[in-house]
Amino acid sequence: MPHLLSPKFWTLAATTVTFTLGSFISACAQTRQPLAALPAKVDPLAANFQTPPDRTKPRTYWYWIDGRVSKDGITRDLENMKKVGVGEAYIGLLGGEAGDTGPGGIPTLTPEWWGMLEHAVREGGRLGVDIGIFNGPGWSQSGGPWVKPEQSMRHLVTTELRLKGPQHFEGTLAAPPRALPGQDVVTLAFPAPALDTDAITAHNPKISGDAETAKLFDGDSNTSASPPEADGKRSITLEVEQPFTARSLVFHPQREIVSSGELQVSDDGVTYRKVCDYTIDRHYLAPALGPEGLAPISLSFPASTGRYFRLTFSNGDPIKEIVLSGAARIESYAEKHLGKMFQGPQPPDNYYDWPHQPEPDKASLSIPPAQVENVSANLKGDQFSWDVPAGEWVVQRIA
Repeated sequence: MPHLLSPKFWTLAATTVTFTLGSFISACAQTRQPLAALPAKVDPLAANFQTPPDRTKPRTYWYWIDGRVSKDGITRDLENMKKVGVGEAYIGLLGGEAGDTGPGGIPTLTPEWWGMLEHAVREGGRLGVDIGIFNGPGWSQSGGPWVKPEQSMRHLVTTELRLKGPQHFEGTLAAPPRALPGQDVVTLAFPAPALDTDAITAHNPKISGDAETAKLFDGDSNTSASPPEADGKRSITLEVEQPFTARSLVFHPQREIVSSGELQVSDDGVTYRKVCDYTIDRHYLAPALGPEGLAPISLSFPASTGRYFRLTFSNGDPIKEIVLSGAARIESYAEKHLGKMFQGPQPPDNYYDWPHQPEPDKASLSIPPAQVENVSANLKGDQFSWDVPAGEWVVQRIA
């Protein structure tokens, strides 16, 4: 190998560089193309927007109503879906909507119906429209005569018993109203939270209005009254001898009602400060929107103390009972366990995003989870026996 600094090396190096560089320039001259001929850079977002991929195509419900379907109709439906860019059709089976319930429809799950379904799948494959189907007839999807009552979804109801210990209790714990026979879920016992029964009515309040107004606070769900009116306004004032601390307010409606108002508190009966606003809304009682059509309206708020409490109302719709209490309660508890749902066909997206509820100001106002006892084994039929520990206890039969 020649030394790096020898004249022979430099001669060879120069010759090699000249040859290589010349070859490179010659190759470039042969392959050079005009700039205009280079392909333009493609924007994937713009391309997909102009020609959306199949996975982004819209889907649609495709109702087969009262069995009024035919192969020709199926083909024409799917061809029109393809024409407007629909990517998938979900077959839903509905009854009683065609306006004609006489003969002529194809009964669901019969051989003829299965033939229609097969035709739909084959035509969808031919056209590039995917086919889906509800998993059962009806809305929403899982109903049918094959679902027995004991297998169906249901709303849980409770019976409550209050006991004071220590004692041995033997007595009746009746099944909750509307419970399915033999379908008990659990019987629980837990220490009663502090002030759990401390309603303002236990403090002998003076109630504005007349004897009719007093029915709103008599603890009798068989009576009702309208908030009294004076000078074009409706309000009720409760006055107690000693300051009372309230943490919750519950309205029990008598019938359909939409009313709004404000809870206020005062130390002297002259200057009031607002505790909370409220809306008493039970305007749609259909069971499809919750089994508790006239469910209570419950409000929770930070502890508010005073000798005077005033409730205002926007109208005179009757109410069965109003409970202003020192107990901590769950805000909108009927809605949160779906006893009462949104009163319309389509709830807003955030309807079930519950606002944060302030924690009780004292731990004793809550139920300690570790102290909840399962006493289901102590219930035989409707007879309940239990060695009640010291203190006040609540027993709930849930079915």
